Amino acid sequence: MKKEFYEDIVISVREDYLKSRQMRKPLELQWRLNMNFLMGNQYSEISPRGDIEDYGKQYFWQEREVYNHIAPMIETRLAKLNTVKANVSVRPMTSEDSDINAAKLSSAILSSICDENNLSALVSEANMWSEITGSVFYKVVWDKKKGRKLGRAKSGERISEGDAALTVCPPYEIFPDSLNAQDIDSLKYLIHARAYPVAEIKEIWNVEVEGEDVNVFTMENADIGGGLGYSASVPSVVFNTVKDHAVVIEKYIMPDKDNPEGRLITIAGDKLLYYGDLPYINGNNGGRKLPFIRQQCVPLPGSFFGGSI
Repeated sequence: MKKEFYEDIVISVREDYLKSRQMRKPLELQWRLNMNFLMGNQYSEISPRGDIEDYGKQYFWQEREVYNHIAPMIETRLAKLNTVKANVSVRPMTSEDSDINAAKLSSAILSSICDENNLSALVSEANMWSEITGSVFYKVVWDKKKGRKLGRAKSGERISEGDAALTVCPPYEIFPDSLNAQDIDSLKYLIHARAYPVAEIKEIWNVEVEGEDVNVFTMENADIGGGLGYSASVPSVVFNTVKDHAVVIEKYIMPDKDNPEGRLITIAGDKLLYYGDLPYINGNNGGRKLPFIRQQCVPLPGSFFGGSI
């Protein structure tokens, strides 16, 4: 791959990421405001300069009692949602014995995957994000390190069978190309941005990236903004700034005429970590699509992200 092509790809992905982040910023403010209300910071508001602040007393004689009606309501809803046990099954297409047996085998495999990934705990975590922010996402990938160990390569690296892995992606990690898409399949591309320790990036992609101090909520460098900017009088939600991390940006491009197998481009800093087809045949009839599943609290017409109670 030529160096110029390599640099153009990194610049293009970063521009798309910054554009999507700027487009989604008003929603982030609403999510942060929801979290403050959940904690009882009912006097928080979105300021004209685009941040969360405590607006203070308007007159010296005003009282500022705290009546947190949000937390009990969310806790009650989560308690009810967590009583619903998630389960998966496969129905046979016909009444033929071969289809019935295949459906039973597939159900057993899916049940095993759910148990290994502790699906109940993942669903509980997802419900929390969904109730507070309105949306949450599941990411389904193939983890080469999971499964039975088969031996070691010549390099000394252990080789495993691999297995499916499920993770919960809070909405602040997800950047769609359009906020008006009705579902994931309607997108042209979706960006998943997450802060990784630089040592883990080296282990996974075998590329060395310079470490930075990263705010895990805004995915910005802590020294150039990206702080939450709350007034000192507000005991608000704190998202830690992590050291020696880098933001890994994965751009998943849907299949089209130019890229019939789709495209996955992964960058960190100014380094290209991966460039190739979408890695999973997870669509209908052997096609490929994005490995994400969306969960919404309140679906909103004309909005990719859902609304919160």
